[in-house]
Amino acid sequence: MKTIRRFARSWPAVPAILASLAGSALGGTPTPHLLPLQGRVTDAVGALPAAADLTVRIFDAATGGTLVYDSGLLHQGAVERGLFAIMIGDALPVLLDNTRSYWLEVEVDGDEIVGDAAAGRLEFYPGGGDNGRPDLESRLAALEGELGVTSAGPAAGAPRDKAGTTVLANAQLGLGAFRGSGPAGSVVALMPDQTVGAFATATHQLRLQAVQVHPTTGPVTIIVDATPDSLGIGWRLTGPAALDSTGTGDAVLTDLYPGTYTLDWLDVPGWYHACTDPAVVEVASDSTGTFACTYLPGVTVMIDPEPDFLDAGWTLSRPDRPDTSGTGDVVLMLGGAGSYTLSWLDDPCWVEPRPNPVTLAGAGLDTVAFAGTYHAGPDIIAVLDVGNDQGRQVRVQWARSCWDALGDSVEVTGYALYRRQDAYKAGGDKADYWDYLVTVPARLAATYQYVAPTLCDSTAEGGVCWSVFMVSALTGTVGRFYDSYPDSGYSLDNLAPGAPTGFSAAYGADVALHWNPAPESDFRCFRIYRGTEPGFIPEPANLVHTTVDTAWTEAAGLLDDHYKITALDFAGNESPAVAPGAISGVPTAVPTAFRLGQNRPNPFNPSTTIVFDLPAQSLVDLKVYDLSGRLVRVLHAAELLPAGTRETVWNGRDERGRLVATGVYFYRLRAGGFTATRRMTLVK
Repeated sequence: MKTIRRFARSWPAVPAILASLAGSALGGTPTPHLLPLQGRVTDAVGALPAAADLTVRIFDAATGGTLVYDSGLLHQGAVERGLFAIMIGDALPVLLDNTRSYWLEVEVDGDEIVGDAAAGRLEFYPGGGDNGRPDLESRLAALEGELGVTSAGPAAGAPRDKAGTTVLANAQLGLGAFRGSGPAGSVVALMPDQTVGAFATATHQLRLQAVQVHPTTGPVTIIVDATPDSLGIGWRLTGPAALDSTGTGDAVLTDLYPGTYTLDWLDVPGWYHACTDPAVVEVASDSTGTFACTYLPGVTVMIDPEPDFLDAGWTLSRPDRPDTSGTGDVVLMLGGAGSYTLSWLDDPCWVEPRPNPVTLAGAGLDTVAFAGTYHAGPDIIAVLDVGNDQGRQVRVQWARSCWDALGDSVEVTGYALYRRQDAYKAGGDKADYWDYLVTVPARLAATYQYVAPTLCDSTAEGGVCWSVFMVSALTGTVGRFYDSYPDSGYSLDNLAPGAPTGFSAAYGADVALHWNPAPESDFRCFRIYRGTEPGFIPEPANLVHTTVDTAWTEAAGLLDDHYKITALDFAGNESPAVAPGAISGVPTAVPTAFRLGQNRPNPFNPSTTIVFDLPAQSLVDLKVYDLSGRLVRVLHAAELLPAGTRETVWNGRDERGRLVATGVYFYRLRAGGFTATRRMTLVK
């Protein structure tokens, strides 16, 4: 360890050359002066020397530097424990002209602290007052505060000097307070100016009221031990008698006062320590105090909240120290294995990101990053499919921005809705751009909504097709807006095509089927099913043909084959199946009795098929009623139909073509004196 000691006594004291000189020929009346000079001396590293010699010289500034006073060997040993209080002119008063200025020079152990070789000569006016120096009062106040000087005299419990006498304050500090520094150390001092008469009866009472006066018992030693030695770890030591010393690495400081010492360990990039910081040690007389700390490879914690102008607050919980709080962006050097959790603090009108914990198995050269984005924008509540439509649209709902209120400093004027451009195709990339859709005016509502177009519909075959939306709260200030977090949803084609019409079958060597074109814009194809019974149920096992045409011939079809046809849209919705309304070329099996079958499917949405048997050609009425008995729809009205099994489709609409509501309905058949009623249920 290196040892730091007080001033070296390498310069011999200069003997007094003059006690006083009369005024020069420049005029003025010289006045005998006693100049009290009191202050504190520190060496090059900020320590207080146990003892030192003091030399003071005064030069006449008006004559360009004529020597007026040199204390010589008069004040040998005047510095004790870093403090001094001397009287310039004590042996013989100094003759000074109160109307002129003088220069002061101070040496400690032969090293000049104030003067040409150091910070330049200090100019002072023996007449007191500011004498045209506008900075005098502020300079006095600053140094008096540093030295603990007051102007009210000794108070109860006031500090005492080295001899035990009460330290008195000087009520009239009219002349000087100064600091100076040189290669060997520094001086902070006061030089209150009074004439001889003012101090003639009280010279023995002049004492320094400065830092606490310490006992003259044995000195103490402070040891600083920083590990590892190669780091050059920085530290700052403060202690009695205004000690304030800095250094790096290991050190031994000697000849210090007993008392309380505080050491702050400084940061080293890439390293951390778990030592008490600042560390406090109480050191008794003639003893040693030790500060030791070991640094370890550190963990870098990066905290990055957005936006920067918010200066968002946060609290970091870490395993090795108490919680740390702060605001805005910061990089911390910490350490220790365990869990690091950052909690973002609430901020008025801003949404709080959730805490995000990070756990380290061990410490050492790791980086932990916490990023959080605050926003005052609206919040998308839901993106829902619009029911009972042909698809390609969703209802976007959002909660208002907190600025959507009267009297706010930032007033939202509207909400702009955007949809992201996403390429949903095999091997395609998503283009991260936004298409503007609409602006909804702000009206202080709690929630808003808009039916927005989607990119595509979700289907059973193609899977889910997501559309991503964002809402931006607009303000009256150009460039100031608040975006929501993006959210997504998908649309569905909820409506099946209508059942094919004009379906006929002609039996012969082949079976020729014909039907009318489908009217829907989203029509995809027709599906033809074949069964062995008139009332068979269409299913994938009996699907025999798919086509977009309006005719199909099955070669070598059998006379006892039965056919049904459906329509399919691009969303995968399939219409109810219908049997041929007209059959030719083959006798059909004629039912032996009238019968009204149960509709299929049941419950249904939106269409269902009603099957009935006619044993003979008959006039047929088939009508739909609601629970109250009101007529909803006429499916057949006194229509003459041939004998056989017949099927009729109801599409869930009334006589005016409107979709009816969810509920229970009845359908009634009248034919050839036969009447029957059955119940069916529509569910949406």
